[in-house]
Amino acid sequence: MSFRTKAEFQRSFLQQTDDGFALASVLLVIVVLSLTAIPLLDMVIRNRENATTIQIISHLQAEARENLELSLYQVKLSNGFPPHYAIGGLPETQMIANRCTRRIHAVSPAFLDGVSLVDSAVRQTNLTEMRGRQTASFVHRKLPTVKSPFDRYVVVSCALAAGGQIAIFGTEIIIDNGSFHTLSYGQY
Repeated sequence: MSFRTKAEFQRSFLQQTDDGFALASVLLVIVVLSLTAIPLLDMVIRNRENATTIQIISHLQAEARENLELSLYQVKLSNGFPPHYAIGGLPETQMIANRCTRRIHAVSPAFLDGVSLVDSAVRQTNLTEMRGRQTASFVHRKLPTVKSPFDRYVVVSCALAAGGQIAIFGTEIIIDNGSFHTLSYGQY
């Protein structure tokens, strides 16, 4: 390259310097955008996982609530223990029964009067498995006391997902002259 004047040389040099600064600026912008995009992508992935977990829990809650309603209806039809309910402690339901018992005892120890859902005095449905979820219902008869001379039944329904999520609904009812009255109802 031959330059005729000193001014032409300076213009050419400054133009090349400006091109270098522009290139460095573009590279800096790319690096900054890359560094901010990675945490945003991680946040999007976590939000998807949270949404999936919430959806699983809402399905579990719906199943547990529906099974509780069915079990309660069967208790009322049978005027006590449904005849097709098995004596507690079935090997297939021990895991879900133990998990439900621990949760209920942690939240409201008096609800089951210290009895485990695996106990032989508790009646239960067979374990139902569908779409990666397990459900079972349990019925426990509380004996009459001086404080409450009525027949009382505790009906518990548990739903467990393969990922470890659990939903539990339970109710306590009394039988008085053939009528059923709800004493308590809750989600655990």
